[in-house]
Amino acid sequence: IDKGKIVQGKKTKLVKSLDLHVEFNNGETLWIIHKFTKEGGGAQDAAFRDAELTLQQVIGSDGKTRVNVAAVLDGEYYKQKIEGGTLTRLEKAARDASNSIVSTYDSLIKASKHLWNK
Repeated sequence: IDKGKIVQGKKTKLVKSLDLHVEFNNGETLWIIHKFTKEGGGAQDAAFRDAELTLQQVIGSDGKTRVNVAAVLDGEYYKQKIEGGTLTRLEKAARDASNSIVSTYDSLIKASKHLWNK
């Protein structure tokens, strides 16, 4: 994703990849980033930053959301409070990406209902 557009076959510096996409019967499409992380560390922190950066790219240059993206963040790493803070990583990602869906695998259907239930 680059500034609200899906870019295929071209790598961008900000976003590495989207893991899958779902096309609903009503014509809506949901692109999904899925991360499962047990413990923190360098690579795990980078995966979380990658998800956060991807979520930031759903906004087009006109300031409007141009693509439906969900970050499915599972594992103990995302349930832990951020150092020195009161929010978990999952809560922080949801707060910072209010134009996207941020959930666990178990809550994705409920969190995306507004897309597929139109």
